[in-house]
Amino acid sequence: MEWIKNIEANNFLAIYDVLLDINEEASISPNRIDIPIMRSVVRFEQLFPADGINFRDEYCSKRWKALNFLKEKNLIADFEVNKGASHRWLSRVKVQVNDLDKLQKVLSEMHKEYNTRTNHMEDEGSINKIEYIDKSRLKELKNIRNSNFDLSRLIEVVEEIDKNYNNQCYLSVILLTRTLIDHVPLIFKFKNFSEVTNNYKGAKSFKESMEHLDRSSRKIADTYLHCQIRKQESLPNKTQVNFSNDIDVLLGEIVRLLK
Repeated sequence: MEWIKNIEANNFLAIYDVLLDINEEASISPNRIDIPIMRSVVRFEQLFPADGINFRDEYCSKRWKALNFLKEKNLIADFEVNKGASHRWLSRVKVQVNDLDKLQKVLSEMHKEYNTRTNHMEDEGSINKIEYIDKSRLKELKNIRNSNFDLSRLIEVVEEIDKNYNNQCYLSVILLTRTLIDHVPLIFKFKNFSEVTNNYKGAKSFKESMEHLDRSSRKIADTYLHCQIRKQESLPNKTQVNFSNDIDVLLGEIVRLLK
């Protein structure tokens, strides 16, 4: 079963996902196994990273291809869609298994491989963590003791921006970026961030960075905050929400003012 170790990550998860469903169904109804083409509770986020028509169809397609793969490997004898579903996403698939012991042995090997891959990904994640917020800058903020301002919420927002960027939660990143710039103007003795960008007597480079941070991040955040649901959506990506340089300039000036 060398293919288990060599198969690509998403394909591996789709096959593992379907095998788990078949085994679960076989444990209570071995003579009639039918599984949903689309699970009501998604087991692996990588297969279904967000909800939407295209994501749903892609998820169902992966599971269908996994069934074909299992048939080619003689792990299932055949499969067919049960008729009568009111929508393609609600369809169930009847699966014929001739050798359940063989299927469960493969499932056991896939479970071991899944644990190996998961542990490896966790190790890589700790090694390759992106430093969206500079650690030294965050440490400087935490070391500030100022009688006029409690920085606990500011620090929490900054830490959550960093965590969400590393976890690929880009919608949260851009919304928290807006929270950040709305939170800090009083430190600069202004009521809002637009007044900071227009009137704060800082270096020219600081003014340019703050103008970019204010205009661009606010417009992007507004797109996701105020736009109602549509037939098709475009989600933020890591490039769109990356204001790490401008945020560091802002935090650096806050440190300078308050330390």
